[in-house]
Amino acid sequence: MDRKLIVKRIDELIEEKHITNYQLRENAEISSTIYQWRKNTKRDATRTPSLRSIEKVCDFFQVSSGYFFTLIRQSSRLFAGTN
Repeated sequence: MDRKLIVKRIDELIEEKHITNYQLRENAEISSTIYQWRKNTKRDATRTPSLRSIEKVCDFFQVSSGYFFTLIRQSSRLFAGTN
């Protein structure tokens, strides 16, 4: 799973759910996880988020993992140029 697509999806959920950055930071476990995903370091370049971490993000946003991944899959198709 492409980490950039996951971060993009999280940004979409922040907007969709009208979550502020402050609210996100208040959930330290999720905010630190997302921060790590946003970092663009060589050490983390090949790391992909774990399913458990993504489940925590889904719980925070109160969405199912199916909802989370369906839109990522659609986005990845658009990036690849397929529909």
